[in-house]
Amino acid sequence: MSALALRHKKIVCFGAGTGQRQFLAALAKHHQDLGSITAVVATTDNGGHSGELRKEFNIPQVGDGRQCLLGLSRLSLTDPAFLRYDERHPETGACGGNTLLADYTFRSGIRVAFDRAAAELRCCGRVLPATEANVQIVAHLTDGSAVTGEWDIIERIPRTPITHMSLSKATYATPEVVSAIMEADVIVICPGSFWTGVVSALLPRNIREAITASPARIVQVVNLMTQPGVTDGWDAEEHIRRITPYLGRTPNAVVVNTGIIPESVITHYAERDSQPIIFNGAR
Repeated sequence: MSALALRHKKIVCFGAGTGQRQFLAALAKHHQDLGSITAVVATTDNGGHSGELRKEFNIPQVGDGRQCLLGLSRLSLTDPAFLRYDERHPETGACGGNTLLADYTFRSGIRVAFDRAAAELRCCGRVLPATEANVQIVAHLTDGSAVTGEWDIIERIPRTPITHMSLSKATYATPEVVSAIMEADVIVICPGSFWTGVVSALLPRNIREAITASPARIVQVVNLMTQPGVTDGWDAEEHIRRITPYLGRTPNAVVVNTGIIPESVITHYAERDSQPIIFNGAR
């Protein structure tokens, strides 16, 4: 879909973390030509600094939302407000932006926290939590067992294949998320950790139903590389097949890398049990 075709369109992007931030940053360069940009972000990560803040404040995870906010920020990368949200402590890895968002969330809720931060960062779009509930992601495995928690899932030994995902308790999407989906012209499934990030953002109740009923076209952006313990051996077609049940519809278009990846990059990822995702053109 060309930039011209997106003129005045309302775009809703689902995902979590770095992949969604990078996509939003690219989209933000054209924000003046678009109708609106809304990022719906997962809040179930339990690792790193934001995971520690989850435990301390008993709140949803704010780190992936922070990434989306920075992707949509119109501030300079050296602006004090931008750095306040982006910089990490050189020794502990603690992020001031995560701490700010955790404090805002503890006081007013995560949706209000994201809106307040968006104003401070002069964002050209809105970031919405997929749900305001403090829930965990659960992976159901082929042997009948289940693993709870994003990093527990990613680092599980043995790497028994995942059949499907759920949340630790039933929770609903915010009304703002449902409204954004119903009003969207295009829904983008961003690159990222497939099960624990992308699918996590689709799991709250009402999201699948809204996507099914929405007139929006769906575009899936497939990762460049597989993720160890998560998408081992998957090609692009497998990503499409696996996302479809959570959307209630097959994507209308898929973005897949068909270029040549430098050998040095392939070697780097191979050392981490990750390989390029192949597109066979079988659809």
